[in-house]
Amino acid sequence: MNNDHEEVSRSLNVSVERAREVVKIFKLTTDACSEAKQLQIIREKKLIESLRTAQDDERTVQCCFW
Repeated sequence: MNNDHEEVSRSLNVSVERAREVVKIFKLTTDACSEAKQLQIIREKKLIESLRTAQDDERTVQCCFW
């Protein structure tokens, strides 16, 4: 982790302090994207479960009337 900002400093030709900021922002962004993806997966699973429940409810109602 310590080498990350030194490598960024060399490759971008910026100060080590600026490189530390860049690495920190990159890691925060990566973490936020990962969390957002996990939340999206949870939402999709809940939606699928809701649709399945709705289908089951519809089948139950149809059975009662037929």
